[in-house]
Amino acid sequence: MIVDFERERTLPAFVADVCIVGAGAAGIVLAAQLMRVGKRVLLLESGGSKENESYQQLNRSDRIGQPLKSVHAGRFRALGGTTIRWGGQIQEMQERDFETRSGIPGSGWPIAKSELTPYYERALEAEGLLPVLRTDEEVLRQSGSAAPKLSADLIPYFTRWCPEPNFARLYRDALVSTNICVVLHATVCGLTMNEAGDAILAVRCRNLAGSEHVFHAPTYVLCLGMMETIHHPQAQHIDRKSTRLNSSHANLS
Repeated sequence: MIVDFERERTLPAFVADVCIVGAGAAGIVLAAQLMRVGKRVLLLESGGSKENESYQQLNRSDRIGQPLKSVHAGRFRALGGTTIRWGGQIQEMQERDFETRSGIPGSGWPIAKSELTPYYERALEAEGLLPVLRTDEEVLRQSGSAAPKLSADLIPYFTRWCPEPNFARLYRDALVSTNICVVLHATVCGLTMNEAGDAILAVRCRNLAGSEHVFHAPTYVLCLGMMETIHHPQAQHIDRKSTRLNSSHANLS
């Protein structure tokens, strides 16, 4: 079920087990997975069914330090998030990506790639790529091609491309089911916390017309964009009862 907070005067009653904030790739996939195990999911999205410049203005930010083009480019408030513009290209990380490299401070991961292997298969399913050939060797063998002869310093690899990169379309059936309620144009502007400040009690949303609605669920998951989750004292005002988030004009260092 998909409802528009700008068009609906009253939102339908929907009792959710989980409230997910953000209907991009992460939020949509999580909502679909939870629905499969019998959960009712409330999915809140700041944008609409398509990109809208008025809501894009909520991404407006100031920055200091090194130029960061992606502060504005590549961030889309709409059902599907960045996947509405994404080409759909994916590539597994290589073993060497996890290794510590001399002369590169902070390089190296605390885990090995092998620990991610089971999850790559689940990721392929989530991206609609279960039939894809798993290895480059399989691609070469099926195409009747030989691996290029390159120097030992050059390692060629193939990337895969999702047949449907837009997750709003890929998960269309799930999003219109009765166990998921997607609310469009619902920008989260406050989190009501418990007395200890360690649990969310409610999520307050507002549309550009100024209408507000408070959503409740036993469990909350924030699947926001990177900029929206950065903690900065000038970007957030926090009191004991409510956390008010201002993502439209943050100073980023």
